[in-house]
Amino acid sequence: MNPEHIKAWAQIIAAIAWPLVVLILVMMFRKELSALATRLKRGKVLGQEIELDALDATAKAVDASIPIPSPKTVTALTSANSRPPEEANGSTSSNNEERVREIERRVLDEAARSPKVALMILSSEIEREVRRHFAVRGQLEGRATYPLSKAINSLYEQSNLPPLASTAIEQFGHVRNRIVHGVAASEEEAIRAIDSGLVIIRSIARIPTARHRVHKINVQIFSDPQCSKPMNGKAIILESIGHGAQAGSYQIFPTTKNHFQEGMEVTWEWDFNQQWQEAWYRDPESSKIKHAWSSSVEFAGRDINTI
Repeated sequence: MNPEHIKAWAQIIAAIAWPLVVLILVMMFRKELSALATRLKRGKVLGQEIELDALDATAKAVDASIPIPSPKTVTALTSANSRPPEEANGSTSSNNEERVREIERRVLDEAARSPKVALMILSSEIEREVRRHFAVRGQLEGRATYPLSKAINSLYEQSNLPPLASTAIEQFGHVRNRIVHGVAASEEEAIRAIDSGLVIIRSIARIPTARHRVHKINVQIFSDPQCSKPMNGKAIILESIGHGAQAGSYQIFPTTKNHFQEGMEVTWEWDFNQQWQEAWYRDPESSKIKHAWSSSVEFAGRDINTI
């Protein structure tokens, strides 16, 4: 055999050697590789492509079932406290979407390591989202917690959840309760429950809701129309934003609380033990004397980020 033939055969053997080795290894370890492929696919599902595509399709279906309010551009009805609008009312919805996307990212990252741990994290975030929802509507009533099942029922009674969320709630609650009570649940069940939970939290975040942001703090109030007789305590000016709020809508309320900061988004809560008589104030921006209220209870809203 001449050298050229030897060289040709060597090239052929080199070309097929590795494929043959790979084929033999696959045949020898096909069961182990099959299990590994399932786990890798699961990780990819939760972290990158397939599952996120399915989640995105589900989220789009949820979004399509929830009406999105168009921004209003009329001025405030409160004649004494209206100013030109500073931003579109849709900004709050955008903030909600950003917050939910961050939650999704954290949950999916954890799910690639432990779906059951990720499910518990998501459960906590759903409960927090529910508390936020009721707090900005003045329905939290000072409670530190709000049982998830009771909250969901309340949302349904108010007709605020889309039909698609019903199945998601049932699937999520079933698996979550099993894990909480120590009943075995497979990773596949936990993964499906995570998908359902993400549908739930996105549905809640997309419910149109007016929110309230601190515009001015420590506003001096007076007991007379000439603003010559200061009253004990201060007032706070709130800006209403989001669904149902007039653009540039401002309201002033009495308060003895000192945790407020300008720009802070607050809950809609009140202290009915504190009663305030008729009052006036000087507008912090125009210095014009304005009527504050005929009578009022004390505003006691909390920082929404602490809920």
